[in-house]
Order: sequence, then structure tokens, then C-alpha cells
Amino acid sequence: MNLYYLGNTLDYATLLMTAGLGAVFALKNGQMNLGGEGELYAGGFTAAIILDRLAFLPFPAAHTAAALSAMAVCAALMIFCTALRIKKGAPELLTSFLLSAALIPLIDGAVTGRFRMTEGSLIATPFIAERLRLPKILPPSTLNLTFAAAAVLCIAGGAVLYSTRLGKRIHIFGTARQFALYSGYPEFQSLTVPMTVSGALHGLAGYFAVAGTYYTCHTGFYTGTGWNALSCALIARSNPYMLIPVSIILSTLFTQSERFAMTAGLDFNISALMQGVILTAAAFSFITDRNLFRRKKQ
Repeated sequence: MNLYYLGNTLDYATLLMTAGLGAVFALKNGQMNLGGEGELYAGGFTAAIILDRLAFLPFPAAHTAAALSAMAVCAALMIFCTALRIKKGAPELLTSFLLSAALIPLIDGAVTGRFRMTEGSLIATPFIAERLRLPKILPPSTLNLTFAAAAVLCIAGGAVLYSTRLGKRIHIFGTARQFALYSGYPEFQSLTVPMTVSGALHGLAGYFAVAGTYYTCHTGFYTGTGWNALSCALIARSNPYMLIPVSIILSTLFTQSERFAMTAGLDFNISALMQGVILTAAAFSFITDRNLFRRKKQ
């Protein structure tokens, strides 16, 4: 593997780690966020618009505003899904997936319409100013400083989940919800906080993609990333520390499969096939583990 493909592999692992950590917070709480694709798109679109409209601001201020805005938008989406679960009994698997499915065409319409760049034929928002682009580490690959930030986030996420009172409450609520409720854990807070963090981290992954990888929000940049991140979280067994090596391994598989498909002249998407196999195997393992755990409790 040359430096170009190595850099691209690590860069894609950045998105898998960040969005995968969001999936971990939901899974640890006994929930599942299936809206990763739409949240990544919404976060990236929000970041692209903020960085374009606030290009006059200093570098730190513009990126802080873009990152926080992307996280806030996606966090609000998850708060809405949690409210539907508490008030109407709608499962978050269904609401997060449907909300994501509804968001994608809406953002597509915005990107292809009012917010589309005027020059060139690319269906995307205007490129962010050169002075606001995160510098590359291994040019001409897309690897940038967000890789280190994603790794630090995973380590910090592990510290929160395993070493803090909040993390223990998330784990207890996820494994024994009735016990947690009888112990006085507030249902709304216990359900909302992990899902809010999950949405915010997916939005942050979208910001990373725009600010460090593509420098624009183009239609389809999110494709497959949300599901691949969920696969990473399931394979890592909701362990934020294991998420780092698992994301790098899966990123290697996906990027190298695309490279092989191009060099071999294959006429089908081999990475999509691999994604389906990995996600199916990870979901089967997750469901089997949960069933065994329930049998042991009985």
C-alpha cells in the first residue's frame, strides 16, 4: 500500500471512528441510531454553509461555529426521535431511519438548488475558502488532522463510558432498564442524553468530511458511511477503545476493495457487497449476544 492509499484509508477511518462512537453511545444505552446517513449529510451540509457564509471570520472561530452548528442540528434530530419514543411509543430504530430517509432528499434539493455552486458541473455547495481548509498530512491523499481528533474522541468516549457516573448510568439503563427506572433514573434524561450525543457525533463526522476531506458538501458523500460506522460499533462490541483498530481494519477493506474493483475492471460495486456482508454478520452477532444475555437473566 503506497502513501496515497494509506492516507485515504486513515482518513476514511476518521469518519468511521467518529460516527461509530456516536453509534456506541446509543448501543450502550440499549438503543440503536439508524439515521447515521442522514445525520452525516445534515452535519456536512450545515458545516459547508457555515464555513462559506462565515468565511470572513478567523480560522478558529469559523471552524468552531461550523462544528458546533453541525453537532447541534443532528443532536436536535435525535432529541425529536427520543421525544417521539417517550410520548408516542415510537421506537427510535424506526423514527431515526425514517427521519434520515426524509432528510436526504430535502438536502439534495437544497444542494442542487439554492446552495449549489455556480461554477463547474459538480453538484455540491461552493468550496470553502482555501485559508479555512484543514491542511493535509500525506498529500495528495485526503488524510488530515481530524484523524488524531477522532482517535482522541474515542479515548475520551471510553473514559466517559467506563470511568464516570454518567457512563455507568448509561450502561445500567441499557442492560436493565426496569431496574434503572425502579431505582429512580429519570426516563427522559436517560434516553435523551445518549441519543443526543450519538446525533452530535454523527454531525461532527459530517463536519470532518467537509472541513478536511472534500472541502464541500456534494450529494452522496455520506453514502455507506453511516452503515459502515454502525458495523464498526457492532464489531467493536460497543467498546470505544476497540473502535480505533476496528475502524482502521474496515476502512482498509473498503478502500482496498474499491482499488481492486478499479484495477480489475469489475462492473459491480464490490465495496457495497462487502458492506452488506459485514453489516449482516455484525448484526447477527449482536442479536445473538443479546439473546444469550436474556437467557442468562431468566
